[in-house]
Amino acid sequence: MNKRLLFKPFQGPFSNPGLIRIGDFMSYMIMAQYQKTVKNKKIIFSLCEGTHKKFKADVLFQNLFDEVYVDYIPVKEVDEIFDAEENGGFWHKSPKLVKKYGNKVIPFVNLDKSFYNGPELNWGEYIVFNPLFSAQYNVGRNMCANYVNKLILKLYKNFGDKLVVITDKPDFITNKFPQVLVSDDLYTLMYIIGKSAIFIGGDTGFTHFAALSRVPLLISLYGTKYPRTYNNKSFNANPIIDTSATSLSSFILKKNKLKKKETKKIISIIKESSLC
Repeated sequence: MNKRLLFKPFQGPFSNPGLIRIGDFMSYMIMAQYQKTVKNKKIIFSLCEGTHKKFKADVLFQNLFDEVYVDYIPVKEVDEIFDAEENGGFWHKSPKLVKKYGNKVIPFVNLDKSFYNGPELNWGEYIVFNPLFSAQYNVGRNMCANYVNKLILKLYKNFGDKLVVITDKPDFITNKFPQVLVSDDLYTLMYIIGKSAIFIGGDTGFTHFAALSRVPLLISLYGTKYPRTYNNKSFNANPIIDTSATSLSSFILKKNKLKKKETKKIISIIKESSLC
């Protein structure tokens, strides 16, 4: 009989739980998929944290979870409790699992349009740009607003209405040509990202989700500290990349922006991909 394994929806002890951020959550799902497919365990999950409810984790990963509880943790009803911190950490364990088991431990992301609450787009034929303006945990990841607007203008001149900008700082966007989407509905944003052809973003939870969704092309704009080396073959802060389905180009922000030649390179990479 399969053991019932509870995946804690938070970090730390039950008495003092802490938020699992979106990016960490995506890595966490690799660990859950490993337990399900390799260890043959039933995965139990509890949606007791607001953010996970907002992006509808139970919908996105409905093929992964055997049982889902809301606002309740069935501690006494499971055989084991999985704690990522005690099992190698989010970003230490998952890349090793992907390297060893490949697609077997990369969960399928379920994008159900019945839960979507946004504009109709040409699904699979557009570019999503998610600038990062306020990464308080690492200001080196922030993008200069002036640079962001210049990049948006370049992208729009080359790709027109295929560009969609997602941001929680709309006042920072001075170029209003593309569709600029602001939404409190995280599932809607996840749906738009997951259905895109190309995703451009910083080292954020949305970028990690784009990788897990197997968006065909990711362009990652790292902060000055991430990664330490310029590397297009591995995603330093996101070990989710399935190289057979997703290609990655990464750039390092210097003083929160890129040089002109790097911006031109981004345009060239998109054109050469023939995805848009």
